[in-house]
Amino acid sequence: WRLLVVNPCDAVAPVKVPKGKPMALDTDEAARLVDLLSGHEYEYIFRLALGTGMRPGEYVGLRWADVDLEARRLIVQQGIWQLTRHDVRVIGVKSHRSERPIALVDDEVALLRQQRRAQAAVRLAAADWRDNGLVFTDGQGGPIDQYRLRRTFKRLLEDAGLPVVNLYSLRRTMASIMHALGVPSKTIASRMGHDGGGAARGAGAWQTKSTR
Repeated sequence: WRLLVVNPCDAVAPVKVPKGKPMALDTDEAARLVDLLSGHEYEYIFRLALGTGMRPGEYVGLRWADVDLEARRLIVQQGIWQLTRHDVRVIGVKSHRSERPIALVDDEVALLRQQRRAQAAVRLAAADWRDNGLVFTDGQGGPIDQYRLRRTFKRLLEDAGLPVVNLYSLRRTMASIMHALGVPSKTIASRMGHDGGGAARGAGAWQTKSTR
């Protein structure tokens, strides 16, 4: 793999696709997912994704330097985009809104502490550790294979009989749950790194079990 500070999407014209109704897990399904993740290889990364609403590239690219457990927050400053299995690139965030602090609750602080301990053990056992400062890594310190991450997530949902949504849907699930709890749209939008509350206001319209 290669790490390049460049966004290859900047040179590509976006393809217009029909807008469908996004999918999200409902509260009960999200709770079932959290239970299923106990002891799973990717427990910490999936739980952090669900709790923070970060984009997949953002949590894959999260660095320890961007995490302050004492202050109970992390700062999203970069993402990692996987073009092919061996072509992995560091990219900047989408906009100034995307570069944002995210407050961490007790469970998220605890899981990040657990991840740091788990990573330290893997690092000691690794014959050739490449220190990229990433929070979530493979067995040699490199970025997690996002193809494998997606396959694993899909298989986890299928085996549990849960709706097969994609990784991005964990972000929508967080927004939908916060919306149901009465969290202001602007607060949700800020946490998600959106320029405004429009997407957050639409969180309640995202398709969950009650509307499927």
